[in-house]
Amino acid sequence: MNEELSKLLQEDKMAEQYFSSLPVHIQETIQQTGMKMKSVEELRNCAETLIRAK
Repeated sequence: MNEELSKLLQEDKMAEQYFSSLPVHIQETIQQTGMKMKSVEELRNCAETLIRAK
């Protein structure tokens, strides 16, 4: 898992809960992207984009 995502999930319970609620394949894709997400909104946007693309 990339450092920015780890930090976000540790510091923001809403982000951690949202991430945990995502399908495993979406979680794995987000982890592999290396994108620097600094808020739950950025995490949601990324996840929604991936879900729509599938």
